[in-house]
Amino acid sequence: MDTEPRLGVPPVTPPAVARKNWLLRHKILIGICAVLLLANFSSLANDGGTKSPTSSVVATESVPTSTTPDRAALDKAAAAQLGQTVRDGEFAFTVTAVTCGIAQVGTDVYLTQKAQGQYCRVSLNVENIGDQAQTMFARNQYLFDTKGRRFPADATANMYDDSTKLMFEGINPGNSIQGYFFFDVPRGTTVSKLELHDSMLSGGITVRL
Repeated sequence: MDTEPRLGVPPVTPPAVARKNWLLRHKILIGICAVLLLANFSSLANDGGTKSPTSSVVATESVPTSTTPDRAALDKAAAAQLGQTVRDGEFAFTVTAVTCGIAQVGTDVYLTQKAQGQYCRVSLNVENIGDQAQTMFARNQYLFDTKGRRFPADATANMYDDSTKLMFEGINPGNSIQGYFFFDVPRGTTVSKLELHDSMLSGGITVRL
């Protein structure tokens, strides 16, 4: 076979080199475009991340402003008053009186408990309306003042008053007991409500004072 180039006929250049150079140039362009697109997407994502918290904060702040009065009205309507019987779990509570300004509990000189501020004594009746015995614990009961502060009952003060019966008293089904809770609050405190529980994990029931 004659492999010599013929005279007068130009040699044919293989196209593979041209195609290779074209792809190489376009790969570089494609890479540059991809980098620019990623930069744009990153910029948009960052802008969105900085703007969205502001809008969500505005939304969460604006909702309570319009709904708080309604919630307060509902809570007030749902709460019971002195003398009304209310139920939480297996206990029915009837608060009969609240007396504040008590300096100490106990009558014996050596068996008294002095308040850090003043004691508020809550008189009430507790009935077991369940079908099994349950223990009444003073520490599960709370008193609130008009500032929203919550005070647990002082179980130690109950030890110095023999008539309380409500420190940790077991109550059989159908039985009821009467007694007191003592709450140690600052002097001059104005109390607003009680939150009574039949156990530590119960939802509780509110009684306005």
